[in-house]
Amino acid sequence: MEFFLEDLSTVQNCISYSNYQTFFNLLRNNADLTKLVMRVGTVSEKNKYKRK
Repeated sequence: MEFFLEDLSTVQNCISYSNYQTFFNLLRNNADLTKLVMRVGTVSEKNKYKRK
């Protein structure tokens, strides 16, 4: 299953908060560091991920 981090329900719930961009950057960096998901491509400047 391929997905965008922006499509996750937890991320959707945080969009309206003022620190959303900081949260999203931390999430993206942690996703890459923990190796739970792998980046499979980029679509419209958004990274697409797949669970390992």
